[in-house]
Parts: sequence; C-alpha cells; structure tokens
Amino acid sequence: MPRIAPLPVEAVPELTGLLESSKTRMGFLPNSQLIMARRPEILRAFVQLAGAINGPGSTIEPQLRNLVSQMASRAAGCGYCMAHTAHTADRVGVSAAKEEARRARCFRPPNVRHCASRKARRRRRMWSRTRISPR
Repeated sequence: MPRIAPLPVEAVPELTGLLESSKTRMGFLPNSQLIMARRPEILRAFVQLAGAINGPGSTIEPQLRNLVSQMASRAAGCGYCMAHTAHTADRVGVSAAKEEARRARCFRPPNVRHCASRKARRRRRMWSRTRISPR
C-alpha cells in the first residue's frame, strides 16, 4: 500500500485525458500516476519524459528497452517497477525465449550473504583504521 493515497480519476478532471491515454497505452492506470496527479505539473513532466524515452523518436527497440527496464527494476529491487515492466513485455513483443532467459537470470534470490560479508569487511576496515576493536 502506498504511503500517499492515489487520487480517484474524478478528483482531477483536468488530467482525465492524460490519464486515459496512459490507461489505453498500458492497459491499466498505474497508482504512481494517480499519486503524481496530486501535483499535476509533476505528472505532466513525467509523461513528457516517458514520451521522450518511449515515443516514436526513440532509437532503442521497444523489446530491448523493456528488457533493460526489467533488469534495472530487478537491480533496484523495486517490485512495483518489476510488475509494470513484466506486464508490458508481451505487449511490446519480447520473445518467450528471451523472457525465459531473463527469468532464469533475474529470479535467483539476491546474494544476501555477499552483501552482508561486504558490510562486515567494510566495518573491519573501519575498525582497523581507528585501532578500536569491535565489541
């Protein structure tokens, strides 16, 4: 559940056209846009940025753009973004073979032990520099 409640579409009649076009393009209306609707100028800027990245002037194929988005979402650990990008994979024409290869790569559990050991090494380095032994 988001910390900021999404607005109902009826609450922002001046953005109805913009929100409807997003719904048509994506197949659903993301809560993130309904939250940004609280600040219409931010939503308009976001839509303009998305149009510049994903619009007809984009130099990257939609399939590659989607796969990059999925990997970036996974790397960031954003479940919300992963759901959105996975939802659009079929719509933009990502092949089943590429989707399966991505799943095999992405759905391994994160290496928590590696992260923890990296933090521990960092702490040991810090303690060795200050010559204070850890408790």
